This record gives sequence, structure tokens and C-alpha cells, in this order.
Amino acid sequence: MRVGGYLLLWGALLAGAPASGQEASRLEPVVTACDRLAAMPGDLSVPPGIDPVYEGLLDAPLVKIICEAAVEIRPDMPRLRHALGRANLHLGEHVIAKENLLKAADGGHAYSLTTLG
Repeated sequence: MRVGGYLLLWGALLAGAPASGQEASRLEPVVTACDRLAAMPGDLSVPPGIDPVYEGLLDAPLVKIICEAAVEIRPDMPRLRHALGRANLHLGEHVIAKENLLKAADGGHAYSLTTLG
């Protein structure tokens, strides 16, 4: 995996790079990276060809970085916010995890409510 490339994308977001139009299409790989790093097993909203990432295999620090960037790029995709919430839970960030999972659920992501318990 090319972590360095994803971190450069994240840095571009922090620096205020545009997230719409042609620039957004260049940043879209970070969305796929979030899916590949944190796809929930059984989640039908995950694109075909993306393997699920089971709890014991989730690299929470990396998922947090990548999926935060993905949510910035595509806030209209609740599964990305759910992935971020999973990372937050693994990192012990319970308040922000709950916020992210509730936002994902409000966006129609059914597994978010299950993850909340």
C-alpha cells in the first residue's frame, strides 16, 4: 500500500485544496482507500471488489487519517463516515465515534446503528 501518497492527499486537504470539480476527481482515490482499509463485513453499500476488513485487522490510526480525508471529499457517502466511526471506536474516541456513527445512520447507513449497539 502507498501510505505516503494518501498522506499527501490528506495534506492537500489540510492546506485547503479544492474538493470539487476536476480537483475532487484527482482526490477520489482516497475514497477507495478508505473502503479498502475499513469496509464493514456484509455492507452492501461497499463497491464490488472491495474485501471486508474484520475487527481484528482494522488499522485504526491509518483508517482515521484516510477516512477523515474521504469524508471531506465525499460527505454524501455515509459508509465513509461509518468507517471513520469504527476507527474512532478502536482508538477509544467514544464521543466522536458516536457522532460519526449517528451521522452515518442519519445518512442511511444501516450498519451504523448496529455498531453503536
